[in-house]
Amino acid sequence: MKFNDSPLDYLAAFAIAFASGALSAVGMFQYITSLKSKWPTHDKRMPPL
Repeated sequence: MKFNDSPLDYLAAFAIAFASGALSAVGMFQYITSLKSKWPTHDKRMPPL
């Protein structure tokens, strides 16, 4: 069986994969930023681990 995939099919697949990767990277960055702002930082009363 012969497949005749056009280059646009490959471009569309790459665009979908790239967009989902970029979206997950932005989401992970925002999640880590929100965690850093919610959790207290270490101060003089609490010794570092």
